[in-house]
Amino acid sequence: MAQFYPMQWYILKCFDQLINKYGLKGPFLDAGGGLGEVSQFLAKRGWNGKLVDSSERAVQKAMSRLREYDVLVVKRRIEEETGVYNTVVLFDVLEHIKDDEMAVKKIRANLRRGGHLAVTIPLKQKEWRWDDELNGHYRRYELGEFLRLMQKYGFRPLEVADYTFPFFWLARRLLTFAWPAPLEIEGRTKEELTELRKKSFETVMFIKMIEWRFLWFPVYFVQDCFKWGHYGFEGLIIFRRE
Repeated sequence: MAQFYPMQWYILKCFDQLINKYGLKGPFLDAGGGLGEVSQFLAKRGWNGKLVDSSERAVQKAMSRLREYDVLVVKRRIEEETGVYNTVVLFDVLEHIKDDEMAVKKIRANLRRGGHLAVTIPLKQKEWRWDDELNGHYRRYELGEFLRLMQKYGFRPLEVADYTFPFFWLARRLLTFAWPAPLEIEGRTKEELTELRKKSFETVMFIKMIEWRFLWFPVYFVQDCFKWGHYGFEGLIIFRRE
């Protein structure tokens, strides 16, 4: 999930709308679920499910976050998961996997026919910035190419929401233009990059000063006017497995 909490809240707001619109339901698999924000969001809806992640640090934090909910947290690589679910969530995952096509093929086996897959991905190669390297991305996706890849494995796209334009898109443009890239990105472990990313965003964007949610309601109102246009740098896509 996004490290910038106001954007994280807005992603979940958009996801909530799409869940209601397309009738997504549990049990769920939160594949590469990180710290468990999405699993907690779904668990609060009364869903049960499982979070899997290969990072020991992330799993420990997710266990603490989800201890009151009916969510099993397991340290496991995505390709090792054998369960079958009604909904699979891949938020900010595929761009971190070198063989993303293999991951898509594997996820298909974890999703019941007629079930739903929710994906967030970075869009547009022209939007590549130093924060992509900081985030450990292998790629940014062109929307048409990504949809064709998913359709190849039996995932029918239902809707694409862009949760970044105009505010979050502009904020990222300003950040990556005005602030120099952190040094020594290459050779860092995933955990080191996570800490470096958190430190960079907290320093530059003064996150602790602007996390009062009520301040963001006007921003979200503006974002809602644009989120179905695919103008920004990230997308939330809902698929149904054929």
